[in-house]
Amino acid sequence: MNQVSGQPGGMPIFITGSPRSGTSIFILGLKSATGIPAFAEGQLLDVYGKISLAVDRHYTNYAHSAADPRHAIGNISADEVKQAMASTLLDLSNKVHGGTSWIDKSGGTEMLEYIRMLARIGQPFVTFFCYRRAIENVYSRLKKFPKFDITYHANDWVNIMRAWRQTRALLPVGTWLEIEQKDIADRPGYVAEGVTQVLKLTPQQKDKMIETFTNQRPQVLASDEVGRTLTINQTGWDADQRAAFRAAVEEEMRIWGFTYDERYRVPVVQPAAASGA
Repeated sequence: MNQVSGQPGGMPIFITGSPRSGTSIFILGLKSATGIPAFAEGQLLDVYGKISLAVDRHYTNYAHSAADPRHAIGNISADEVKQAMASTLLDLSNKVHGGTSWIDKSGGTEMLEYIRMLARIGQPFVTFFCYRRAIENVYSRLKKFPKFDITYHANDWVNIMRAWRQTRALLPVGTWLEIEQKDIADRPGYVAEGVTQVLKLTPQQKDKMIETFTNQRPQVLASDEVGRTLTINQTGWDADQRAAFRAAVEEEMRIWGFTYDERYRVPVVQPAAASGA
């Protein structure tokens, strides 16, 4: 992998994952350490997910014409249109960041769909996936976004974790890293070392990242009780909520080795890879 830097010839860095999983503190640490341009939120590139759906819908509506070379649509596939749209979004992001080296923070399954398309067309980039056990993640989501119920948040966590597993399988070794929010809180040096290996940072940059994780975390995430491990019985959820939560997350929790108690995580027979480095 080419070294990622703030110099010309660099490449995009994507910070993605589930809401309430440490992406805000992570981008602060990475930006302070590297000086690479970054906005507080991206929310541009993930529009690709809606574009992709619109393209599929259009080609379905015009299926007869799409199969007929006498029509313009019959001479270009839906996939080619999607590739062109993905490249256009990348060009737009280069424009707003003032170059080809930048950091984008956009979460959710639609952003992961965009990352998969970039991988397919051979665009070089680096990805950091921020995640958190479902109990703590959904607990935090319900506090931050109470208009959505526990089933919505639990299913969204599952969809993002599953989509990430599909995505990382397409990414070259050494171009991605999983960042667990609990580790930012409990082991900032461990996280910074992993990032340093992927991005080939200097010792000074690594130290700056650790400093940011340590000093900025209370301000950024104080209300979220970062690092606290909850059992499912400590959440305050009623029996129906706990049942709905478990029904939604059971399989994905098992795949990742997450538990519902104070152990937090246990080894699995075929563990999810912790790093692409």
